[in-house]
Order: sequence, then C-alpha cells, then structure tokens
Amino acid sequence: MTDTTIADVRTAAGVVRRIADSGVREAASALTARSTHPAKAPLTSFDPLDRDVIADPFPAYKALHSSGPVHYSRKRGLWIINGHNELRTACRAHDALSSAEGILRLRSQLPMMLTIDQPDHTRLRKLAVKDFNPQALAKLEPEIDRYARELVTNAAGFPADDLIGRVAAPLPLWVTARLLGVPDSDMHDFRRWSDGALQGMAVEWNPKSLLRAGRMIGSVTALHRYFHDQFELRRQNPGTDLLSKLIASTEDGSLSDDELFWFALLLLIAGHETTTTLLGTLLLQFSEHPDQYQQLRDDPALASGAVDEALRFFAPIQGYYRTAIRDYPIGDVTIPAGARVLMLFGAANRDPRRYEDPDTFRIDRDASDHIAFGFGIHFCLGAQLARMEARLFLTHLADQVAAITVTGQPRWDGNPALRRLERLPARLEKSA
Repeated sequence: MTDTTIADVRTAAGVVRRIADSGVREAASALTARSTHPAKAPLTSFDPLDRDVIADPFPAYKALHSSGPVHYSRKRGLWIINGHNELRTACRAHDALSSAEGILRLRSQLPMMLTIDQPDHTRLRKLAVKDFNPQALAKLEPEIDRYARELVTNAAGFPADDLIGRVAAPLPLWVTARLLGVPDSDMHDFRRWSDGALQGMAVEWNPKSLLRAGRMIGSVTALHRYFHDQFELRRQNPGTDLLSKLIASTEDGSLSDDELFWFALLLLIAGHETTTTLLGTLLLQFSEHPDQYQQLRDDPALASGAVDEALRFFAPIQGYYRTAIRDYPIGDVTIPAGARVLMLFGAANRDPRRYEDPDTFRIDRDASDHIAFGFGIHFCLGAQLARMEARLFLTHLADQVAAITVTGQPRWDGNPALRRLERLPARLEKSA
C-alpha cells in the first residue's frame, strides 16, 4: 500500500469517525433539549431540516421575524438568530460563539479556516489574504472578463439548455481552477468531486443521510488523492498560483499537510459552488422579473447593486452553526454556554426591520450590508472575487441578451445549508 493510499484511507476514516462522534453528541443534545425549556426563550416550530422549509424557507423566515430576532427550537435543541442587527453582532462575538465544533448541523472538528477560532484562524487567513486583495483581483479581472464574455456569447441564442451547466457553473469553476493552478482537463472531475463533497453539508444522524455521507466520503477521498499529487508536483516545480504559495508555507512550518488539504478543499467548494449559486439565482430572478432585467439593460451601472440584491434575496449559504462557549445575551434572552446556535443568514437578509418590503427583488435597493458572506473574522475570503465575477457576467449578459426565458421547472438541491439551484432549463434570447 502506497503512502498516498494510506493517507487517503486515514482521511476517509477520519471523516467517518467525526460523523459518528457528532451523531452521538447530537442525539444526546436532542434528548436533553426535549426535557428542558430555557427561561424567557421564545419557542418556535421552525425546523431547518424540514423538507418543506428547505424547499421554500421564506414563509418560515417571515414567521420568525413576526415573533422576534432570536428563538429556541426544543425539537432540535437549537437556538436560532434571525434578526439582521442581532446576527451581525453575533458574527463578531467569536469569543462567545465558537466555530471550533463545526459550522454544519453535526458537530465536527476539522483543521479548516471556517471551523477554527483565534489565534489559528488569523494564522491561516494571513496565508491567502494577499491573493484576494484589490490589487491581486485587478490583475485577474481582464482574464475573467474575457471568459465571462465568451460564455455569454456562446450561450446567447442557443437552443434551450440548462443554464447552470452552460454558464453559471463554468465561470466560477474556471476562476477557482486558475487560482489553484489546476489544468482545464481536470475541471470535469473537479466539479463532480466538489458536488459530492457538498453532500456533507446535508448530513444528519439518520440512515438515509448516511447515503449522502458515503458519497461525500468518496469525493473527499478522491480530492485528497488529487490534491496530494498536485502538492508533489508543486514541490518539484512551484509556480505562481495560490496552491504553490500555500505549499511553500508547509516548508516553513506555517501550514501542516493536513491543513493544506482542507484549505485547498475549502477554496474549491467556497470559490466554486457558492458563486455558481449566485449566478444561477441572478438568471432565475431576471427571468421572473423582466422589468428588473430591463432596468439593468438600460443602466448597466446597476450591475454591482444587482449582485448585492441577489445575495440578500437568495443568500447561497442560508445558515451556519456555532457553539456558545459562554453565556451570550441577546436582549432579554441569554443563550447558555454549551448551546448549539444557528446563524440564519437567509432570514437576517429578509429582516423587515432592516429592509423595506424585503420579499421583493429590487436591483436599485441598497443591500450592501447583507450578511450573505458572513461577518466578522469569518467574513468570506473570496467575497470581492465573487462580486467581480457576477458583475462582469451581468455586464455581458445585459449587453448581449434581450431576455431570459425559462423553459422547464428549476430544480433546487435539498441542502439545508447551501440553497443551491441545480438545474435551470432556459434560453438566453439574443439581443438584436
């Protein structure tokens, strides 16, 4: 058995162990929750894992807002923060609300920037932040602009097709591959493995969900093998890509090999999947609101505002979890130490106390303070890159496409964390 195979097995075994351990903890937590009732806690029947809520969470969000900014679910043993101001404040309270037990429903501990607290979080973030600053992104913009224009040109006037596969997914996948130095020939496998790894965001503690876990483990193992080979290639022949720079950090001890893999995996999933969802929902919203699309065509300078409004209206990440490591007060309610907390970004972005008529999609709205990218120390590293990709894409769309016509039923993934548009059968009507 080769060293690579042994490492793959260890990676898969580690994922299985974390799922099993977290399942036991969640079962114990739920049992305790059913027998307790926190003082002053507004109880809610909202269930983030309910199929109807996952399919259409927005009526449930409206109900939450009608009864306050923070709630408690006895069924799930879960605290839910849904108020806009309260959630922005909570995102900055990293000394009270920890990410170290994972950001998904099942608790897990991974050496990944999203699931690490200070000071290690700052150490990891500093390794990559320079590649996402305005100067670095300005160098990428001409190449991204050319590829976005090419995608729209090839799709405009084409017979009805799945616009996720034709235009929404290729752009962010191509950008992520460029950042990591991955060749175009590997992008098909890259996307397939990324989709499989995302199954982990929907894993619960039940037999059906374990099927998702199996696919996720297989994809993570395949990615581990792939990245291990890429790491060895970069060590022998380093380039200027982000992966080469991160590998150099392992040589001086700033980054362990395990951290390197999870860092690369995070960049793949966060850089590709969430931006694909953003572009897909923009296409869907403009098909459903042709007046808003015409407004964009009349004034392409609205593209940046349209991107922020789409992020507010259809936040790709609906919510992440935290664990209270000390009592955390919100108004008259105190979330107790040890509690599991759902930071419900999707609901906060539709808080009527912050946004007038929040269930209306309006591209001239100032939605720049949305929380789709999180807030505080865990604010999305690639937020400005995602905004750039979407802005350039919209600019070419408005220039070349007269209308977006949906020809079939859009299909959403049943994922409680990432509200992902899997398929959008439609055509782009070419402008005269």
